Amino acid sequence: MIECDVAMTTTLDFEVDAAHIYLAGEIAEGAVARTVVIGDARLAGMVNLDLDVDGRLVGIEVIGASEILPPTLLDSLQT
Repeated sequence: MIECDVAMTTTLDFEVDAAHIYLAGEIAEGAVARTVVIGDARLAGMVNLDLDVDGRLVGIEVIGASEILPPTLLDSLQT
């Protein structure tokens, strides 16, 4: 396993129960060229993958975050 230190950040909007995972820092306005919706009936929510103009994954949006994300991550975002 290879570990690296990346500028990944995560935000949680409690009002709409949505989390954003930014894989390389904040995403600039207009930097997302395409969003791929991952819909699966086995998920309690929805996951959207944000891709840049080159097709690189730059962010992940999790709708229904309290049902999908690990409690330890949710706890760290609440403090």
